[in-house]
Amino acid sequence: MKQALRDLLVCPISKQHLLPVADTRLQSLLQQAAAQGQLFYADGEVVQSTQFLVTQNKTTVYSVVDGMPWLMESKQVLVPDEAEGHEA
Repeated sequence: MKQALRDLLVCPISKQHLLPVADTRLQSLLQQAAAQGQLFYADGEVVQSTQFLVTQNKTTVYSVVDGMPWLMESKQVLVPDEAEGHEA
């Protein structure tokens, strides 16, 4: 995703800027859970993306699908328990 687009992106809930997930351990956990069909959106749908954005306070994650961020409240990614406490 281009930097100019990322600069405009904000969380639809908190209005915080969104950044690519920088923590390699968190990124790995998200990708692994998605590959195993164990990562879900708030609406219950299975996440199949391997790219993610996180809010500045590192509490909310959204996926990027085919280069487009899914920024709907129902498409907030539910982070696996083992990922909590890691810096995004």
